[in-house]
Amino acid sequence: MGWTATTKSQIIGGDRVLHTWSGKADATDLAAAAIFDFSAVVAGGGYTKVRIEWMRILTGGVYLELFWDATTDVHICACPPGVEKIYPPPAFESREILSGAGNFIVDPAGTGFTGDIVGTTTGGAAGDGATVDMVLRLLVA
Repeated sequence: MGWTATTKSQIIGGDRVLHTWSGKADATDLAAAAIFDFSAVVAGGGYTKVRIEWMRILTGGVYLELFWDATTDVHICACPPGVEKIYPPPAFESREILSGAGNFIVDPAGTGFTGDIVGTTTGGAAGDGATVDMVLRLLVA
């Protein structure tokens, strides 16, 4: 049957997106499921990629990995079962995030770029799940 997922997005301040994704497992794992669908959320406006400004991941029973969607998915981060993860890590200062060109914060927009963030899980059982809350900055490449 698949996972049951709820997604909500709100564009704020013209170039930022407040986005939340919450999913509950049946008895299967996710395989490159859309956590953030760029084209569905950012229709028009001339934006071509996004930067993660803040993200909180909560997992219950599943190991969740997030990737920038591309021909070869680029790893963002992972969150073990039963953990709350804040990303980027709290030790980052805002000037580092603003100037960072690392593909773990800024969409690499490489080959096969879609602008999406996808999730893959392992270890899921019926009733397990995850929630991803994020603030993304829209960018023009």
